[in-house]
Amino acid sequence: MVVAVASAFGPIIGGILTVTVGWRWIFYMNVPLGALVTIWALIQIRDIAPIPKGEKFDWLGAITFTGGLFFSSLCFDPRRIWRMDLSHSYNLLHLGCHSDTFIRLHRIQIQISNA
Repeated sequence: MVVAVASAFGPIIGGILTVTVGWRWIFYMNVPLGALVTIWALIQIRDIAPIPKGEKFDWLGAITFTGGLFFSSLCFDPRRIWRMDLSHSYNLLHLGCHSDTFIRLHRIQIQISNA
């Protein structure tokens, strides 16, 4: 639920900060906040479950998922949606790349689960 709330309100709060006090305030707030949250997490999270023997971290899935999110954020960039020059073709390209990476991620997960 925290991720959903952050994803919904983060861009709104960032936009308000950028418009009212300037883009530098994003860093003035996020860097100290990120440092505090990191320190808090190191103190609070004492036991992290290790990866079971015989299993490895899914680097290919993580990279594919990150690529899908990247292309998704490019595809739904409001500056590109509302401009009517070449942005339409870029949106279609990014949407295609976004869909392709998530389809690849799904296929990778099926292969891993069947192995």
